[in-house]
Amino acid sequence: MISTLDSNPPGTAPETLECGIRAFGVIQAHPAMISALRKNPAPAGDPAAMVSSLKYADDQTVVSLAAELRAIHDWGLEQQTFTDWGVVAAPSFLGRATVAAAFKRFRRQGALGVSPLIIPYLSQHAVAGTISLPLGIHGPNLGVAGGWGSMVEALLTALTLQRDQHLPGVWVVFSQWNQEPVPRSDGAATEESICTAVSLALLPADSAWQGLRLRFVPAEPAGAAEPGADIAGLAEFLANHADSNRPQTWSCPLSWNGRLELTSRPAILARAA
Repeated sequence: MISTLDSNPPGTAPETLECGIRAFGVIQAHPAMISALRKNPAPAGDPAAMVSSLKYADDQTVVSLAAELRAIHDWGLEQQTFTDWGVVAAPSFLGRATVAAAFKRFRRQGALGVSPLIIPYLSQHAVAGTISLPLGIHGPNLGVAGGWGSMVEALLTALTLQRDQHLPGVWVVFSQWNQEPVPRSDGAATEESICTAVSLALLPADSAWQGLRLRFVPAEPAGAAEPGADIAGLAEFLANHADSNRPQTWSCPLSWNGRLELTSRPAILARAA
């Protein structure tokens, strides 16, 4: 059983939760790029990912897996064993265009016009399950949220999972379209839509941890999310944080008195060789 952040005894304050970020990957892709990633989501030059088929996978699943493989490639984790790790995935409005098209076929052709593969490939757990396959993960994998606020739900769930299950690591990935794709008459999505996925490898972190940190800080004044407190803003922070000579912080106020923070110390953020 995975406890939640409100499981503290009555009258006690929530605890601060913290993990180190061992690696991260960011992918931003328009529909034509996603078609290429569907054939091989691994970075150029890497062996093809051992995924049986991404033919029926949702676009967000494909981009999320590509972000995961990008993190592994960029941070030199190809020899890392992930067997006992966990996976938390939070797509945003997964499969809406596909389901809309399926409803149209159902009205025209009845049940025989709709593939039963919609159920396993577009369920909320499909992204996490797909990611676990090429990485050989046998730890807990689950899908969370599903709509607005998916990123926050994913980060909080990953922090809680790491704390309660004492895992060697947790992959957390979240994704969304910056403009909801509207299929053309031929079923293809418009090229103006961009799908962004961010993947983070979380590890237990003590006071000696010398890299990026993810923290849940309780008892902070509630307020509206700050500019950049979304997937696109977090992706920009991750891309630019090491370019400064000063420590940097990305923060996201929560509506129930707390904050999520990513903090960096650029001078010691050396990637694995």
